Amino acid sequence: MLQKNDIEARFHVEQAKYFLNKKEYNTALNIFSRIHSETNNMLENIIECCKGLGDYRKGINVLKDSLRKKPEKNLWVKLSDCYFYNKDFELCSQAVDECLSYELSGELINTKLKCLFNLKKYDEIINLHDFMSGKITEDNLSNSSIYIFGKTFFEKTKKNYEIFDCTDTGKYLADAEYFFNKLFSRKFYHENILYDYIDILILKGDYNKANQVCNKSYLVTNDAILNQYNSKIKKLIGVENAE
Repeated sequence: MLQKNDIEARFHVEQAKYFLNKKEYNTALNIFSRIHSETNNMLENIIECCKGLGDYRKGINVLKDSLRKKPEKNLWVKLSDCYFYNKDFELCSQAVDECLSYELSGELINTKLKCLFNLKKYDEIINLHDFMSGKITEDNLSNSSIYIFGKTFFEKTKKNYEIFDCTDTGKYLADAEYFFNKLFSRKFYHENILYDYIDILILKGDYNKANQVCNKSYLVTNDAILNQYNSKIKKLIGVENAE
């Protein structure tokens, strides 16, 4: 038989859910906060309120308090989400590392990559790529993660060219091209990806292929940039033919 306190708690839970469904997050959060319960379902409701209010810091504090009492993977996942939406990429990356100690998954790798990319930690992205090898397939990764790998290898290539360092430059360039082609095979197109891909082909000296890609103008909305690439490639082809 339900005790009076149990009945009151259930009533408040239903009341809070009602306001949550109506997107009245402040009212729902105030009611949830008065209910002395720390079930996963209750925490999810509280975090949903915090996200609805855009108050990720409050959600972070709630989750950190819960983690002190019972460290669990699902709490670390929620904490990494809150850190990410709050743009605390360093702390998000650390929280994801805690999650990865429980399980290696494509979803966690996707979040980790976004954090490292926002922090411009290209070497760590490459280390993560090497760590993943044989453990998780690229099919488990999002388009944004595939792009991050491609863009990272391309940035490393450009950096090596700037400092005249040939170490792994050819490998980085080949890996960059591989990941951009992977995006295209998924029918994932964006004009900035196209520009990077053309630059990769130019660095490789594959001017004819770069010219072919340039002719895919239906992917591009900025004709001025495309014309600059066309002009640059024609000059390079002319020099090559002259030689």
